[in-house]
Amino acid sequence: MTGPRHQGKTFLLHELTRATGGFHFGAQEATEAESLRHLGDQLARHLGTTRPQRWNSWPPALESLTALGTTVNDLLGGGLDVPPGRPYANARVRTEELDPPASWAKLNPGGVGRVILAAPRGLVALPVNYRVLDATILYRTEADGTLARAAGSEVSFEVHQLDDVFATGWSVLVNGTVSIVSDEDTVRWFQKHADPRPWAGGTRDTWMRIRPTGISGRIIRPEGAPLVDPG
Repeated sequence: MTGPRHQGKTFLLHELTRATGGFHFGAQEATEAESLRHLGDQLARHLGTTRPQRWNSWPPALESLTALGTTVNDLLGGGLDVPPGRPYANARVRTEELDPPASWAKLNPGGVGRVILAAPRGLVALPVNYRVLDATILYRTEADGTLARAAGSEVSFEVHQLDDVFATGWSVLVNGTVSIVSDEDTVRWFQKHADPRPWAGGTRDTWMRIRPTGISGRIIRPEGAPLVDPG
C-alpha cells in the first residue's frame, strides 16, 4: 500500500490484520540486522512462542512469512469451494483438551454449527446458524423439516474452526436434548435479543433449543512457524 504520509494507511493495515488474525510488521528506520531482529521478535509474539526466528537477510525471512499464509490464489477467492484441511500437517503443534468454560467461550460468539441427529435415513449433520443464550443453543428451522421433527430427542451439536495456513484449529461438541420453543413471549424475546438470522432463507420460524447435558472440546495450537510434515 502506497500513498501520502499521515493518511491512515498504517491504521488500515493494522485493523485489517487484527480483524483477520493476520500479521502486520511496519517499516522502521533501522539497519537490516535490527529490522530482521524486530521482525523475528514480533512474529514470535504473534505466534505465541518464546523462541523467535533469526535471519541473516530478507529472502529467508520472506520465505518464513510466505509460510504464514495468504497466496495470490487465496486473495482471488480460490479454494472457497473445496473442503478445509487439505494442506500438509504442521509438525510444530500441540493438542489440548478444552474444559467446559473454554469450550463455551468458543461457542458464545455464535455463528454456524452442525446439529447431529438420527433421521430415517441414518445419522445426519445439518448446518444451522445459532446463538448461545443462558448456556443453551438456539436456532431456527422450518416447521416440517428434519430439524423440527427431532424435537424431544437426544442430539449433538458441533462447531469448529480450522486454519489451513498453520494446520491448526479447534472443535467443540455439545450433547443434549432438543425441544421446540413455543411460548410466544419467549419467542418474541429471542427475536429481539438472540436471533441467529439463518443464512438458508425461507420460512424458518420454528425456534429450537438444545439444553446441554455435556460439553467437550479440543484445540490444536501452533508452537512456531509452520514446519511441514508430509506424513
